[in-house]
Amino acid sequence: MAKSQISFFATKSDLEQVLQAVEENRTLEYIPTGLFDTAAVKRVESLRTIPTLGMATVGDSNHETTYLVADHGASVEIRSVPQRQGGVKYAIDQVANPKTIVIRPGGVFQGNCVIVGQLGTASEDKDSLEAYQLFRKEFAARFKKIKSFYVGEEACTLLDKGWRLTASVKAAVEYDLRRN
Repeated sequence: MAKSQISFFATKSDLEQVLQAVEENRTLEYIPTGLFDTAAVKRVESLRTIPTLGMATVGDSNHETTYLVADHGASVEIRSVPQRQGGVKYAIDQVANPKTIVIRPGGVFQGNCVIVGQLGTASEDKDSLEAYQLFRKEFAARFKKIKSFYVGEEACTLLDKGWRLTASVKAAVEYDLRRN
């Protein structure tokens, strides 16, 4: 995903604390990333307004929704991607938007797992690195570090109750996060 990156386990409540702190310091917008059929850009003023915040919908971190994080009102570049079988898709990603960062919130899946989230940037742009450091600082202040992961308070409680904290529900349990 990124050159500078953190991985975290979080519930909706855990994420809302970080997002509120960040958004008090910087006015941002969130744009879903990926390949799309149209060049329309869907902007969200806060991830806190998304009904599925803190919920993983697929159960695999690599396939969960990722958002481009940009300063409010910033131009978002869209790349045209010709398809082998004809037609064009439109890519929204950090490749064409170096002033941004990306966040994949992850979250609770099927009432027994928390799927890992990620925050990062592949850019060396000053704005991107500042936004990344702001988020990273808030994760570090509010989350507990377990091994190489930041874990929110509620996610820690779920870990202690025996929930899986994992990258994918299909992964072997020996790859799940454990305290020991």
